[in-house]
Amino acid sequence: MLLINLINEEIKEIDKKIISLNKNLLDYKPVYDALKPKGKKFKKENIINLSFNDELLDKLTSLVSKTNLIAVEKMLEYKVLFENHDKEVNKKLRAYGLSKNIIFSDNFLNTISARSKNNPRLKPIYEKLIEMKKRDEELFLINEKIVMYVAGVMIDLYESTLNEKENLKQTERFLSYTIKDIKQNNRLIPRNLSLVLDLINKQEDEELKQTLLKELNDYLLKIENRPKEELSEKESKVKQKVTYFDNDLSYDEKQEDIEDLKEENYICENYLAAIKYLKEPCDIYTFLDSIKHDYNIKIILNRIINLLSDSKEDLNLKNIITNYLYKLEDEKEEVNKKDNNENIIFYYGFLERKNKIYQDIIRNNIPNEYYHDILYGLNLIKKDGAKEKRTSITKLRKVFKLRVKDIRITYRLLKDNVYIILGVFCKKDHKGFDVINKTENRNNKLVKIEKSLVSSLSINELFDEYEKENAFIEDEIKTLLNTKRK
Repeated sequence: MLLINLINEEIKEIDKKIISLNKNLLDYKPVYDALKPKGKKFKKENIINLSFNDELLDKLTSLVSKTNLIAVEKMLEYKVLFENHDKEVNKKLRAYGLSKNIIFSDNFLNTISARSKNNPRLKPIYEKLIEMKKRDEELFLINEKIVMYVAGVMIDLYESTLNEKENLKQTERFLSYTIKDIKQNNRLIPRNLSLVLDLINKQEDEELKQTLLKELNDYLLKIENRPKEELSEKESKVKQKVTYFDNDLSYDEKQEDIEDLKEENYICENYLAAIKYLKEPCDIYTFLDSIKHDYNIKIILNRIINLLSDSKEDLNLKNIITNYLYKLEDEKEEVNKKDNNENIIFYYGFLERKNKIYQDIIRNNIPNEYYHDILYGLNLIKKDGAKEKRTSITKLRKVFKLRVKDIRITYRLLKDNVYIILGVFCKKDHKGFDVINKTENRNNKLVKIEKSLVSSLSINELFDEYEKENAFIEDEIKTLLNTKRK
């Protein structure tokens, strides 16, 4: 069976990914073990101990700089500042036989403060000591925050990579179970069915995709013991390619999005067969949860409802799908509550000080006439996340696609009103899977450091540097677009 061959090929690909992840884990492990010995909770003294090991410290900065060069640069900058300040203060104090521990102690400062009330000459000395102590504490705290952040990035890298490996191993097991079920003519559980559908939908060869879908649908019908001739006339129409258009699309949008809509209608056939096969509401909800980040699931489910007949079985399915759509609307409301009109836009690559979005536009030779559409799309995202026009794509949580005529902009919601532009594409030069593949690869890199990246937004010194870097990138993009438009 082609399906079994497809699953076996995916298992081989997963094996390759696991081997690659194992290499990364081996590279990360010495530093990770120093930060979290034997899996214990991270403590401040662990980073202090690591800093005494030049080899591990160099490895830490090298690994983290690949994901957040800005943080490493700021860490080294403040480390040098603090060390120079510390040496300078200690040098001056040693000349008087004193040390920071004595001079900056509360007892000493309180004594000087009390004596300065009767001796005016001590007042400027007291004020200078307070200023020195304040600068000392300021540099220490900034240095500590950034050093702790860098350690957090390393921990996130290791643990997210380990989780990715475990998830792949679990998927590999599920796929192996699926092969076994197919060979033994067993029913496919929702989880395994969604895995097979996902594999089929990812195929770039349309003819192969059609063949695989037919094979899967034939298998589901066989297991369900429902001969094809027993299918109702309405149900049999699922096998046909019927194109539906949304009423709220303008004429131009209809013309440009015919390919996307055909792809979504094609997927409807697949999902409807799966839903009818599952039957039980709990199984259907489990299946829908596993695919709800695929394409525009709301459009697909509404089209599936239109394909259903007025039979008792189909009416029951309509209720199940409608209830699920209500659930999705509630989730959307929760997301919209976090949106406001002052969005912060970052551009992918900014953490490495690389203008990758600019390079997307240049290297992909996007025609000049589309530059206005790119600016328009970026402004929509900056305004309100383009929440009225965006669609969710593939199984990437919090990742959206914005269509402006032939331009596609993909972006990720990082936190509340913070977005990261993942890519800019021209539909005429990129097939749908090219857009998704590049977006997915970039998103996967961000996901590994998402937790630490979000935490860094509260560190003013890092956030200011992020904004400076992104202002520079945005100016370059605007200069390019405005120049070309002329």
